[in-house]
Amino acid sequence: MLLGGEPLPHKTLLWWNFVDKSKAGIEKSIEDWNNGHECLGDVAGGMHRLPSPPLPDSFKE
Repeated sequence: MLLGGEPLPHKTLLWWNFVDKSKAGIEKSIEDWNNGHECLGDVAGGMHRLPSPPLPDSFKE
């Protein structure tokens, strides 16, 4: 992954395929993904949706 440009004005967290400003946002994304929320769309090509791994206890905000 290559990111460029001006630095963001806030901290940015990355876990698996999710990027958010907060740990709570990442947790919500994990829940939405694992529950097949419609806002995230379908997996193309007939493949199955892989569940997100849980956040490790050591994940820090």
